[in-house]
Amino acid sequence: MKRPSSRMTRRAFGLLLAASPAAVPQAPLSKEEELRAARERRLQTAQTLAKFDLPAATEPAFTFRA
Repeated sequence: MKRPSSRMTRRAFGLLLAASPAAVPQAPLSKEEELRAARERRLQTAQTLAKFDLPAATEPAFTFRA
């Protein structure tokens, strides 16, 4: 008896992509919603980075002067 192929067909792959959330079109955000989303992403990124300790040697060896 022949074993079924473990490879995915193009049709199955297309159905998988069509069902993914990335394929669902999103409604355009208003400027306020876009700003709020950007601030949330920045806050989440800052919280993630705050979990790591960086030694002083990691900092750049120059200073900014105006």
